[in-house]
Amino acid sequence: MSGTSSKSPISTSEMTIQEKIIWFVLSLTVTGAIAAFPDCTNGPLANNTVCDTSANFVDRAKALVAEFTVADMIANTGYQTPGVPRLGLPPYIWWNEALVECFVTQGLILLFLFLRDYFSKKKKKQHGYAGSPGSSFTAAGSGLNYSFATSFPAPILLSAAFDDQLIHDIGTVIGTEARVFSNGGHAGLSFFTPNINPFRDPRWGRGQETPGEDPLHIGRYTYAMVTALQGGLGSELDGAHGKYLKIVADCKHYAAYDLENWEGINRSTFNAIVSLQDFAEFYSPSFQTCVRDAKAASIMCSFNAVNGVPSCASEYLMQNITRDFFGLGNDQWITADCDAVATILNHQYTNSSVNASAIALHAGTDIDCGTTYLDSFQAALDQGLIKESDIVQAMVRRYGSLVRLGYFDSPEIQPYRQLDFSAVNTPSAQHLAYISAVEGITLLKNDGTLPLKSTNLTVALIGPWANATSQMQSNYNGAAPFLISPLEGFKNAGFKVKFANGTANVSDTSTSGFSAALEAARSAEVIVFVGGVDDSIENEALDRTSIAWPGSQLELIGRLAEVGKPLIVLQMGGGQVDNTQLKANASINGLLWAGYPSQSGGTAIVDILTGKQAPAGRLPVTQYAADYVNQVPMTDMTLRPSSTSPGRTYKWYTGEAVYPFGFGLHYTHFSLEWARPPRSSYDIQELIAAAKSSGVAHIDLALLDNSAFELRVTNTGSVASDYTALLFSHTTAGPTPAPIKSLIGYTRVKDLGARASETAELNVTLGSIARADENGNSVLYPGPYSVWVDVDGTGQGEMALTSFELTGRQETIILRGTKKYLRRAEFSTRHLTPPYFVDCEEYWEIKAVHHSRSSSRLNVNLLQQPNKMAPSSSSSFFPLPQSETDDPHHPLGLTTEEKQWADLYPYLERRGYQLRARYRPGWVGSWLKEGLTTAEMMMRPTWSYEFDDAEPSSGALTVIDAVRTNDGTPVALKLISMSPSIITPDSNEIEILQYLSSPSLARDPRNHCIQMIDGFQVFTPAEMKGLGAAGYSNAFIAVFPFARRWKELPFRLAWEALDCVRQLLEGLAFLHEHNIAHRDIRPENLMLDASSQCFSLTNPLDRIDTGVRYIFIDLGSSTKFTEPRLVQFRDGWFKEIPEIYDIDDQGNRERTRFYEPFKADVYVLGVVLDNYFGKQVHPKSPTPLFPNERSHTFNPSFIRPSSEPFPPIHKDHLAYAASQARVGYFYWGLSEFGFVHEGDCVGDYFYLELDGLDEVGCKGFVEGAGVDVDVGVLRS
Repeated sequence: MSGTSSKSPISTSEMTIQEKIIWFVLSLTVTGAIAAFPDCTNGPLANNTVCDTSANFVDRAKALVAEFTVADMIANTGYQTPGVPRLGLPPYIWWNEALVECFVTQGLILLFLFLRDYFSKKKKKQHGYAGSPGSSFTAAGSGLNYSFATSFPAPILLSAAFDDQLIHDIGTVIGTEARVFSNGGHAGLSFFTPNINPFRDPRWGRGQETPGEDPLHIGRYTYAMVTALQGGLGSELDGAHGKYLKIVADCKHYAAYDLENWEGINRSTFNAIVSLQDFAEFYSPSFQTCVRDAKAASIMCSFNAVNGVPSCASEYLMQNITRDFFGLGNDQWITADCDAVATILNHQYTNSSVNASAIALHAGTDIDCGTTYLDSFQAALDQGLIKESDIVQAMVRRYGSLVRLGYFDSPEIQPYRQLDFSAVNTPSAQHLAYISAVEGITLLKNDGTLPLKSTNLTVALIGPWANATSQMQSNYNGAAPFLISPLEGFKNAGFKVKFANGTANVSDTSTSGFSAALEAARSAEVIVFVGGVDDSIENEALDRTSIAWPGSQLELIGRLAEVGKPLIVLQMGGGQVDNTQLKANASINGLLWAGYPSQSGGTAIVDILTGKQAPAGRLPVTQYAADYVNQVPMTDMTLRPSSTSPGRTYKWYTGEAVYPFGFGLHYTHFSLEWARPPRSSYDIQELIAAAKSSGVAHIDLALLDNSAFELRVTNTGSVASDYTALLFSHTTAGPTPAPIKSLIGYTRVKDLGARASETAELNVTLGSIARADENGNSVLYPGPYSVWVDVDGTGQGEMALTSFELTGRQETIILRGTKKYLRRAEFSTRHLTPPYFVDCEEYWEIKAVHHSRSSSRLNVNLLQQPNKMAPSSSSSFFPLPQSETDDPHHPLGLTTEEKQWADLYPYLERRGYQLRARYRPGWVGSWLKEGLTTAEMMMRPTWSYEFDDAEPSSGALTVIDAVRTNDGTPVALKLISMSPSIITPDSNEIEILQYLSSPSLARDPRNHCIQMIDGFQVFTPAEMKGLGAAGYSNAFIAVFPFARRWKELPFRLAWEALDCVRQLLEGLAFLHEHNIAHRDIRPENLMLDASSQCFSLTNPLDRIDTGVRYIFIDLGSSTKFTEPRLVQFRDGWFKEIPEIYDIDDQGNRERTRFYEPFKADVYVLGVVLDNYFGKQVHPKSPTPLFPNERSHTFNPSFIRPSSEPFPPIHKDHLAYAASQARVGYFYWGLSEFGFVHEGDCVGDYFYLELDGLDEVGCKGFVEGAGVDVDVGVLRS
C-alpha cells in the first residue's frame, strides 16, 4: 500500500469525539482499509518534526501529539483509533493477533465491534472470541492474496521442542507475514503476542497459548520469539532493514494471570495473592526477559488483581517494576487487556468508571482495549483526577512505537514496506510449520511397536480428533492455507484406513458410537486412537474442573485395547490429562502427545508413527494424576508445598507425577559424557567480578564458567534422531524449602545419526543457579550443587551426574528489594485529592480473604445494609455503652451520643451524605429480631473516627463515617461547636481547617493536615434538635476524606518507620511555618491515607507496598498565632511537658506558666513516636522492630535503614526539630533501633552510622541548627 492517504472530504476540525468515531467507521467502510499510512511528503504533517527522520523517536512523537487537541487525544485513547483527519493522521487499530501466525479475521467485523462497544455500551466478548479487529482476510478459503497465513502449532507444542532457534525462525516468519498484511492494508503493526504466563495449574484453559511451566524455558522462548517478531534487539535491529521495528510485540498478561473461569471465580474479579518470592522466581521472570532483555515495545496488563490491586491499576506492577526496574521506555507502551480498565470496578477497587480510568492512567496503562478511557477521560479532566499532560504521556508512548515502525517514513527507504504477499506461506515457511510440529510431538510410551514397519497396513483410525481440521489449530487462529487432518495424513501416506469417531466429541459420554469403532478395529491390523481435549473444554473463558480424560474416551480406549491388535493412542490438546491407566495397560502399545499441531499436523503425526521422523519432544509441563485437582484449589497461587497443597510444577510437587516435566522417549538410545564439565568449585566473588568485566548487560545473564559446558552425546542405536539435553540442578543452599530440582540449561542436538556423536553446548547463567529469597532478591548462595542431564525414567542411558560448589559470601545479583522494585519515593509525598479515596472494605462484603499476613485485629468498617448483621468478632468492634433510654435487655439500640446523629440523618441526606443504616428513622437492628443472646449482641456495629485501638473515647461521638451519595465516596463527618471553648478559648478549628484546605495550601505536598472537602453550618431549631446533649448552641459539620489510624498495620521495615517520622516532621514544620500550633498530637490524632492503593486489613500489602501518607487530624485545640506565640495552659493528651508548670512553695506543680506551643508540639510528637517505636508501650499493636532494638543490624540486609535508597530524614526537618526542642528532648528511638551508636556524636554534629554504608556525618543533617546533640537526643 502506498504511503499516502487522501484528505477527508469533510471538515473535521470541529468534530466531536462521537463524530470522529463515525468518520473513522465511514473511512474504513469506504476504503476497506484496516491500515493506512500518513503522508509525510505532501500531507499536513509534512513540516512537523514527526516526519523528520533525523530526530529521535520520542521527540518525533511529542511533536505529533503537540498538534492534538484534548478531544483528539481522548478519541485516540482506545485500541481502535480514528486518527486526526485534519492532520492527515489515518485511523489505526492497535489490537492485532499473531499467537502462532499472522492472525486476521473476517471482513469488517471491526465495525460491528466498535459500534457495539461505543454506542450500545454492551460488553463485548473478551479478547479473542470475535477475532482481531486490527486485521482482516479478503475471503478465507478462496486462495486469493491475503486470504490465509502460515499456521504454526500452538506454543505449548512448540515449547516441547526445547529449540530456541526454531522459535526464533517461527517468530521471523510471523513477523514477516504480519508486515505483509499491514502493507496490504489488512493489518496494523502492533500484535498482542506472545502469551508468556507460566502454566501453573493444569486446569487453566489458556495453557495451550504458553511455553509451559518452567521460568527459564519460558524466558528463553520469550527472548527468541520477541526479538524475531520485532526484527532484532533494540538499537541493534536487523541491519538489512535499517533501524525499524518489523512489528510491535506485546507480552501478555502481566501479572500472575492464569485463571479464566473456575467454579464461578472469574478472571475479572480474581485476586491473586502472590508472595514476593514466588513473584520473583516464577510469575515475573518471563516479563523481565521480555522487557529488559528482548526490548519488547509493549506489554499487556491483565484482568486479575494482584495482592488486592487490579493489575491495570497497579503503579507497583507497571511503573515501579516494568518501567523503573525492567526499563520499559517512553516509546514503549502498556495496554490493558480488553475491558480490563472497565473491570477495575469488578474488583471493588473504586466506585466509578471515571475513577477507574484515572487510576489506570496514573498507574501506567497507556492504551485502553475498551471504551472506558473514551467515555470517562473528559469527566476525569473536569474533576481534576487527571491532567492533559497525563494523556499526552500515554499518547507519546504509543505513537513513539509507530515512529520506530517507520509508520511516518517514506516506504521507499524501508525494506519492510516492500514486502508483498509472495512472502506469505513460502515453501520454507510451510516446511517450518511441519518441522515444528514434528519437533514438539512427544513419545510417552512405546513397547517397540513404534515406529510402524510399513505403510502397507490397514489402520483403524478412531476418536473425536481422527478427522480434525480446524480443530488442529489452537485458539487465536486465523485462516490457514490448508489443514491436514490425521485421516488425510494416513491416506496420503498410503495406509488403508477404517475410520470411525467412536464418540461425537471429546466430552461425549455416550457409547452409541462404540460398536462402529470396535468393528473398524477388528478389521484392521493397527488401531490408532486420536483424542484428548480441545477448545470446547479449554479456552479463554473456560478452565477445566477435571484433568481426567473427558467423556467416554477412556472407556472406548479400554474396549479397543481388548481387541488384541496393536494400539497407539495420540493425546491431543494443550492441557494434559491423566494417562495413568494408559501407562499401566500393557495392551496399549504406544502413547504420544501431539498438542495442537496445526496446518501440517496430520502429516507430522503420521511421519512420526512411521519412523520417517523420530520423536524427540519433551513435556513442557508436569502430567499430574486426576486427583491433583482435589488437593489444591486453582486459586492458590503459592508454589511451595504446604498442609493444603502438594506443591506446584516439577520444582515443588511432592507427589508422583504420571509423566514428569521434561519426559520424552526416542526410537533410539543415547550415551552421555562430559567433554567440558563444570569445575569443582567457584568463588562467588570471583564470579561477580568476572561477570562485571565481561561486558554482559546484567550480572544474572553472565555464564557460570564464562563459556558453555560441553556434553558429548552419542547415538548408540540404529535410528537417526534429535536429542534434547535438559540440564537440571539441585541444592539445599539458600532458603528452605529448596526446590526438588531446577532446569538450568538445555539444548537440542539435531539429526544425530546412528552410532554418531556430537558435542552439545549447555549455557548456564548465574541467574539460573541463583535462588529467590523471601524478599524477591536473586541470590547466589554458597554450598554444594548437584547437576545432571535428562529426566529419570526415560531409559536414555547415563545421567551425566556431576557437582560443583559455590564458595565465598552470598551475593545478590538481582536486588528487587530496592526503591525501584518495591516503592517509589513519590509515594510518601504525593498529594491525593478526595476523589481518589477508596476504602475497599466499604464495598467488599466481609468474607474470608486468602492472604499471607495476618492482623491481630480486624477493624472492619462495613457500611451496614438494612437488616444485615455485623460480624461478631470481639476484636472487631467495641463494647457498647448502655443507652440511658433504651431497653437494658437490648443494649444494641442507639446510645445517647449516637442519637444526635440519628436526628441529623434527614438533614445530612439532603446535603448529600448518608450515614449507616442504624441511624435511619425507625431503624431496628436485625439482630434484635433474631433471638441472639445478650452476649452476642454486645458487639458494637458502629465506628468512631476517634476511637483508640484499645478503648472508645469518652464524651460525645463527634466524628462519624458516612458516604457521599453522588459518587459513593466514603467520608468522615465531624460536628464542631461554633462557640468558643472554655478549655481552648484561643482555638478556631473551622478557620484553621478552611485555611489549610485552601487550594494553594492543599496542593502543597508538605501539608499533612486532614483536608476539609466540604463544610456547612447547622443552626435552625429543627436542625439543632438532638444536639443539646453535646452542649452546643450552634454547630458546624466538616467533611473529610475517610482515613485510617496510622498504626493500623504493623510497621514491618525500618524504612517504613523512618518514612513515617519524616512525613510527620515535615507536616509539623509546615504547620509551624504557617504559625499554627496543633497542641494535641495524641496517638489517635495521627492517621494515614493509603487511598491510592486500597490499603486495607483484608489486603496483604504493607505500607511499603502501597505508599501511604501520614496526616494530622483534630485541630480542635489548634491555634493560629501572631506574635507573641505564647499560651498559658492546654488540655492536650500529654500533660507532662516541663515548661507548662510552675512549682509552688510546697513543691506542687501549677499549670500557670506561659510557654511556646510550637516547641511543645515537637516535644509531644517525639514522645508519641518514642512510645510506639522505642518503648513499645502499646500491647495491641506491637512493632516488629522491637526485637531488633539492641542488635544494630537487620537481616536480610536490604531492609536495614542503611539500605539505599530510602527517603532520608531531611536535614531541614531534623534541624527544625532540634531547634524547637528547647524543653526536654526530641526522642524517637533512633538508638533503640540500632540506627545510632554510642560515640557517633561529637560536639554539634549529629552522626548516623547506617549499617552497610559509608558513615554519614551529622553535619549533613543539622548543620546550622546551633545545637548540642547527644545520642538519640536533640536539645538546645
